[in-house]
Amino acid sequence: MLAGPRPSLPPQVDPAPVATPDEAPDPHLDCPDHRPLDDAKVRRHRERARRGVLRYLAREGGTLPLKDLHDHSERRWFIAHAGFSEMIEFYVEEGLVDLDPESWTVSLSDDGRRFMASSLLE
Repeated sequence: MLAGPRPSLPPQVDPAPVATPDEAPDPHLDCPDHRPLDDAKVRRHRERARRGVLRYLAREGGTLPLKDLHDHSERRWFIAHAGFSEMIEFYVEEGLVDLDPESWTVSLSDDGRRFMASSLLE
């Protein structure tokens, strides 16, 4: 046995209250690299990306595997996964590309070629 007085335990401290997500301040607001995005800037980027992905498809002969187009979109435009799926759905709905569900290839349609020719004039 040890001789002498026993050490005392530190006093109990109540934990700090936890803010709910609605109350919590955004820790990145003061950081210049994490400012809230401007909606207009995001729309401009998406439009440039849409045209850029179609341009890439045209440069590559007009037909590519969906995976190759996805990889380009992700590397060049930082649009992947759900954003890429939305982009392809937009292309198909607008008639700019044809998607072959068996081979998962994307082909530039005649309307897509006309769109690309007209967008190069702008």
